[in-house]
Amino acid sequence: MSLSNPSPRRMTRRGTRTLKAAYAQAQRDVKRMDPAVLAAVGRSKMNSLDLKHLAHANINGLYGSNHERFANQLNAQAAAQVQATTPASQRTRNPFKQLSNWNQNRKDIRSGRQTLEMAYAQAKSEVKRIDPAVRQGIGHSRVSKQDLANLSIAQLDAPLRAGINQAAQHHHTQARISAAAVAAQPPRQSAGQRVANAVNTASRWKNAVRDGANGAIAKAEKFRADYNERRQNPIGRNAPAAAPTVAPAAAAAAQTAQAAGPRTPDVAADKAAQAKAVHAGLNNTMPMPSPEAAPQAPEPGTGRHRAPEASAAFDGLAPANGAVTGQSAPTSTTTPTPQTQQAAEAATNQPHTGSFNGQLDPAMAPAAGAVATKPPAQQSTGQGEATPTHGKHHKPEGQER
Repeated sequence: MSLSNPSPRRMTRRGTRTLKAAYAQAQRDVKRMDPAVLAAVGRSKMNSLDLKHLAHANINGLYGSNHERFANQLNAQAAAQVQATTPASQRTRNPFKQLSNWNQNRKDIRSGRQTLEMAYAQAKSEVKRIDPAVRQGIGHSRVSKQDLANLSIAQLDAPLRAGINQAAQHHHTQARISAAAVAAQPPRQSAGQRVANAVNTASRWKNAVRDGANGAIAKAEKFRADYNERRQNPIGRNAPAAAPTVAPAAAAAAQTAQAAGPRTPDVAADKAAQAKAVHAGLNNTMPMPSPEAAPQAPEPGTGRHRAPEASAAFDGLAPANGAVTGQSAPTSTTTPTPQTQQAAEAATNQPHTGSFNGQLDPAMAPAAGAVATKPPAQQSTGQGEATPTHGKHHKPEGQER
């Protein structure tokens, strides 16, 4: 058989040897590929099996008649995978960040180189499984192993670089959209404006706190003044409440309001008036008698010990004749006279006024109104109710002090 008309079997064996040598050469030439492509392969998460099928598909598409469509599909998938895993380029002046990015890039390049080398090694071992028509076409083309290795690397590099370019274009478009969105926003405030806003906010907050504090102080002062006025000048405590006199200005205001028509009810004012009326009514429930109206006890008679009068005087809360003698009357069984009994009852029923000289103390008026007399069953009869004494210190009746 002459070389001018080789047999198909011989051309198939030649194509197999050439393709196997081309894959071996490509495995050695992987380290000379573009570092960007190697880094993209390392980031794309494609394994050696995927790259082996991609290399076989590209060779089959060049020398086969029915493999171009499948090769184009694999190339599109590889480009999409690289585009999805390629990040945007970030520029930074931080030395630590730059060092971190450099280390990560070196790792990606090393991983991509190792993956491609493994892929070409597997492709070399599986050359005999390729379509015989493809190997026969390679044998008839009389292409060298170096040319076929370069062709294989170029076919593999094309979809990967296309993915990188698509990713860069996509990131550039996103950056333009972001820049347009930022430009559409209102201008940012300067540092001086931000400081002025902070100062104004602090000033407004301080004024609000001050106004609130002043309002609380004013309320406390008003309550204190109202309390002191009611305490020092109670209404209707010592005498029945007089009819309030209407000032001319108030009368004119009332007439004007009446002529104007029905007024809007003021709930707060009505409640305050009701509370004031109830307060005045409570103060007028127990009017205190005047000192002139109280019955006067008869003048004390002669004698050192007056048991009935003394016992009646100390039975209540105040002395009968408005004076303290400092003497305690011993227990006596003497029958009282009608005159002394009437004086004791008058002294017992006299209300306590809060003063020993017969005058009313305005400050003690509430306390005086709060004290009630004893029921009739517990009132003193003037017989045997003197200051309690004990048998230990009791002296006989006939013994003088």
